[in-house]
Parts: sequence; C-alpha cells; structure tokens
Amino acid sequence: MSGPLQSISGAYVSLIIVDAVTDALRQHGVVGDALERLDRCRRACRSSGRVLVSRREFLSTLASACAHQPGLGLRLGELLNEMSFHVAGPLIATCPTPRQGIATFLQVSRQVLGGASWELHDAGEQVVLGYRHEPELGTAARIEAELAITVMYRSFVHAMGDSSVCAQFAFPAPRHAARYRALFGKRHRFGMRFNGLAIAKPLLDRPRAGIYPELSEALHGFVAERLPRGGESFTEQVRLAIRSERVLAELDLEQLAARFDLSLRSLRRRLEAEQTTLRELVNEERLQRARVMLARRAETIPQIATSLGYFQVSSFQRAFKRWSGCTPGEYRRAAR
Repeated sequence: MSGPLQSISGAYVSLIIVDAVTDALRQHGVVGDALERLDRCRRACRSSGRVLVSRREFLSTLASACAHQPGLGLRLGELLNEMSFHVAGPLIATCPTPRQGIATFLQVSRQVLGGASWELHDAGEQVVLGYRHEPELGTAARIEAELAITVMYRSFVHAMGDSSVCAQFAFPAPRHAARYRALFGKRHRFGMRFNGLAIAKPLLDRPRAGIYPELSEALHGFVAERLPRGGESFTEQVRLAIRSERVLAELDLEQLAARFDLSLRSLRRRLEAEQTTLRELVNEERLQRARVMLARRAETIPQIATSLGYFQVSSFQRAFKRWSGCTPGEYRRAAR
C-alpha cells in the first residue's frame, strides 16, 4: 500500500487520535508489529515535542493492524467516544443544539484532530456531515471511514437522543456488511457520494436537555484564546470569538478586533474579503442563541432581547421574523 499512500504524505493526524486509536487497539487485544510501530511513533512525537503525525504513516500502520480482522475499524470506533476528540469532544457535548455542535466541530476539528477535511453538505431535506473520500487509498480509506463515522454516529445519536441519523459510506458494501447491520441497523448506506452522517434538518435546532450554558461558554472561551488559529478561515476565527462571548449585549467590537491585532476597520475589511460582514456573524450568533433561549423557556422574550443587545423588544421581534420567518412567540409555541 505504500504507493497510493504516498500521495497524502503532506497530510497529518493529531497525536490525540493516534493515542486514542493505539489504546483502542490494545484494548481490543491487537498485538504485533503494527501496534509497536504506533507506540514508537507516539514516543518519537513526545520526545520531539511534536503533536502531528504523518497521515500516510498512520493509515499504513492502521491498515496493517486491520488486515486480518475485517470490520476492526468499526470495532475501534465503538471503543472510542466523543471524549477521544480531546477538547473538541466536550465542546460538541456542551452545545445546546446539534446545529451548534456541528458548527463547533467544523471550527475546531482541523486545529485539534488533523486528518481528513470534514465539510457540511446540503442534501435537500438533510445535511451531510462528511469528508472527502480518497479511493486511491484503498483499504486504508475504508478503515478510516469506519472508525471516524462510527465515533461520530454514536456521539450524535447519544447527543440527540434520537436515531434519525444515517451513516453513509462512499464505497461498495464490503464482505463484512453484516457487521454494519449489527452496528447501524437499517440506518446506513453504501455507494454514496460522501462518507459521513446524514441528518434530518428538523433535528438541527432541537434543544438538548441537560446542557449547562456556563460550561459551554467557558469551553468556547478557552478554545478562542488557546488553540492555534492557522487551521481555519479568518471568518471562522471571528465566528468562534463571537461565540465565546458570554453575553452578546456586552460584545465590544473594538476589543474583538484587538484580539486579532487589528483595528475594527481592518477587521471589517478582512471579513468583506471573505464575502461576509461582522454584522452577519453577530446576527448569526444572535439567531442561534435566540432559538435556544426561546425553546428552553427560562427567559421571557424581553429578557432574551436585552441579552442579545436589543434596546427594544420590537426590534428583536422584527429581526427574528426576518431571520426565521416566524415571530419569537410563534417559535416558542412550536418548540413546545
């Protein structure tokens, strides 16, 4: 497999993932050269202070470990959970809606996890959280998809309390297709355009029970301040910074720009160069928070308007109807 795998020698996988997969292999009882290679890779990274591993090396080793155990990628995915994603896992787990969980995952996955590029695709009545399939990688691509999608599937079903999520794979049904049926039931498909999860759009804004906003805000603040900024677009960096604000009514745009070592004018120009505006990003976050607060019914509509930075309730009502097509009161009654 060394030939086609050479084509991704410039890609990488986070040491976080290598650690989690190595421990899962050991827990599953896998021994031999493949496990020793992963252990040597981990030790070399730690001794040199590196946090990224060659994806070519990782997938080659993983394919070797799984060569005589069909479906091992699925089993490894079952042994892992969202906490294996390091800070990305808790961030997803504390988001008040699946939509915010997906947005957060897309923002931080490249920074924290490395590996394949996850993207969100519109598919009519569904969205697909998927990543690019690389058929030239052969068995390694299938194993990677089995592992990653199993973890994501279990995480989202757990988070939503609903099984209306379908795992899909961009390759034909393998010989061990029965293993897929045991894991996903009827909620899986082969030969699709993307590897990933197909999620019904009505689920995206369903409020999740047992969410503590303070914990979510603290984690987002940590990410905005501590994680490196090289992995995502400038627009995503600003979006994450806005989301880290505890109260939008207290958002200081000058201070926001200063976090990026820019003047407010320069910040606006940078966003315009990426075909968006600061107002659009702030309103996007206002809408997300408004939906959550309206659904959980802990605050009155005037209180929600004030927390989002509106001096008049009527201004908030007009803006919400423009964004969502219904008034805040209508949305609250529908969410009930």
